[in-house]
Amino acid sequence: GNLAEAKRCVDQAISLDPTQPPSLLLRAQIALKNKDYLSAERLANTVLQFEPDNTTAMLLLTRVLTHLDKAGEGLALLDKALSNAQDNPALRLERIRLLHHTNQFNTAISELKELTQRYPNDPAILTVYAEVLEEMGEKFEAIKMAQRALRLGHERDKSQSFDEHIGLHILLGKLLHQTGQLDQAIQHLTEAVQSEPTLLEPYLELAQIYKERRDNGQALNLFQQAMKTAPEDHRPYYLAGLLLKETKDYLGAEKMLRKAAKLAPNELPIQRQLGALVALNLVHNRSTAHPL
Repeated sequence: GNLAEAKRCVDQAISLDPTQPPSLLLRAQIALKNKDYLSAERLANTVLQFEPDNTTAMLLLTRVLTHLDKAGEGLALLDKALSNAQDNPALRLERIRLLHHTNQFNTAISELKELTQRYPNDPAILTVYAEVLEEMGEKFEAIKMAQRALRLGHERDKSQSFDEHIGLHILLGKLLHQTGQLDQAIQHLTEAVQSEPTLLEPYLELAQIYKERRDNGQALNLFQQAMKTAPEDHRPYYLAGLLLKETKDYLGAEKMLRKAAKLAPNELPIQRQLGALVALNLVHNRSTAHPL
């Protein structure tokens, strides 16, 4: 998880020999994690110049293109690769991810069914299947698929990457929350934050569950942890402000919403809530002030 040190080491390796695909790929993966998409794209393309059939570079490049709103280019790249390697399940699965990303759910489901028949115990395939089912509103089927993927990932030991494993816990936590299975949702989301405390989403989801349970202290604590994890993201401040407003801590709520508004000045719901709270605090403070 020490990306800065990893980047320093691999940059040194590349400076000694800039023609080695493993070093360039690792550097591209670090860039992708750091959301430096342009560098990741450039590095992946460099690898493909040396090794045009490098599957890992193709997969990484398609994910980068998706982040750059170039999903169409990613699909074209995969279609070209698959014309020479129809039996490559990793490339086919990435194509399905892109179909999912571009809202082509029926095509994605059709291809997933075929791929699942050929590889019924592959956790990565089942995970994507669960994600597509969630988008289609098939929550209970998505839960079954995600649980199966998680179980098979455990049974096959290191067949799942760390990111895929954490992603499954987050997906299950959200789905179980949506279907009212709060205890199980808490278990999966807690596993996610304990395993990878730098991710924002599980903190927010957990906080909402505790808020629904009227455990406002724990919910606020989780929002505060989320703020430390992603101090430039407006959502923890906004949601904490709404919670404080509900508990009648109007001054605290205004403080949180002012921070959220500063981080996201174009978000109208934040501006409306902030305006209402400023007015409320003016009235409240005036009504509670001591007469001269």
